[in-house]
Amino acid sequence: MRRYPLTGPPRVLRQRSVMLSNFTLAPGSALPFKAHWKAVARSLPQGSALVVLPKGDSRGRQAFETVARLLQKEGRSVTRLPEEELQRQAL
Repeated sequence: MRRYPLTGPPRVLRQRSVMLSNFTLAPGSALPFKAHWKAVARSLPQGSALVVLPKGDSRGRQAFETVARLLQKEGRSVTRLPEEELQRQAL
């Protein structure tokens, strides 16, 4: 398996005047429900992360869970939202 190094943010974002708001990490399969998870992300406190977890128990879901744990270790507030819950809300 090939590993890709993570790099730091671009120079523009490292300036002190730049404030990052909430961000969302979502799989491509959750794009049809974008309006729903965007609403959830907007309701979170500033600086929070929303991680939309893929369906089932796949390697992708494990990767998203790992990223969520790493963000929490960095002190960020992380909300996990299973994709199945998005589908129920959309119906």
